[in-house]
Amino acid sequence: MVGTKKIRWSPCFLAILLSYVLGHTADVRPFVFENVTDDAVLQQQEWEKLMKYKLWGTYGMYFTNEGAISIEDTTGYNGTATGNLNLANGHHIGGPFTIGGDVELQNLYDMQLLGGPFHTLGSVKLPSWQHQNLSDTSSARFDGPYCIKGDITGPTAAGDNTVNLWKAKISNGVYQGDDYSKCPETVPEVDPLLSIPTVDYSGVTWEKGVIITEYWHPQVQFIHVPPDSVYTNEYGTYDKYIDSLKVSAQTNFKLYVLMPPEGRLTRIFVRDGFDIDNSAHNPRIQVVYAPEGAKFDRKAFAWD
Repeated sequence: MVGTKKIRWSPCFLAILLSYVLGHTADVRPFVFENVTDDAVLQQQEWEKLMKYKLWGTYGMYFTNEGAISIEDTTGYNGTATGNLNLANGHHIGGPFTIGGDVELQNLYDMQLLGGPFHTLGSVKLPSWQHQNLSDTSSARFDGPYCIKGDITGPTAAGDNTVNLWKAKISNGVYQGDDYSKCPETVPEVDPLLSIPTVDYSGVTWEKGVIITEYWHPQVQFIHVPPDSVYTNEYGTYDKYIDSLKVSAQTNFKLYVLMPPEGRLTRIFVRDGFDIDNSAHNPRIQVVYAPEGAKFDRKAFAWD
């Protein structure tokens, strides 16, 4: 979470999704996907589709007023179902993109979309390449291939060559216009029907969450994830329900999700969402692992 603007997400579900790393299979329950029938197989298929994504916005993703965002890990997709993608500032984002709407890149300078490929069912709108004083040696980077079903548009001033200069920066080719039908099979398809599931919270007991408002005193907090031998549920996951996650007036706040040495599929539900104020500088939520041989204190419900 990087930026200077207040971030508020509600309601929220933070999934510490280690299934693709550790070979675990996530059970869709207690989620329900309303875009398909209540068939166990179809529900599970939708869940597995969604788990491919590290950034997902059914109706759009907009990174406009925040500071530069850096998520350079190329593992995990980024996508929308029908919405647009709007990027400003020099964001660095890794992994494949599948966008159901249009794409607007407001500032090309130092923007890096890493790993590729990139697929949009809409059009791409670009700012002026010359106005931003970019050249072929710019640090901007766009890893392809890029498959663009719609148009690519730039400034309309006479002699402006933005579109061609941008296409020249894309590695592995651009498939657009008459060439869109030649988009490589290795490029992921856009799924315009994929959505976020609903969940029934009846019977859930919400624990006190993380609320840090103490002025300028750096704090470190932990969420302890127990091993299977201590806690298990019918879904094969560790589910934790907290009422809020609020941080303000902090520098270098850290929240560690402390896993068993072998890891564990963990789902953290935040009832009132994330509320990270612009006075919280450099907050970090990070997954860490207990060392081999560590003991879990059942009474304290924490790793020793």
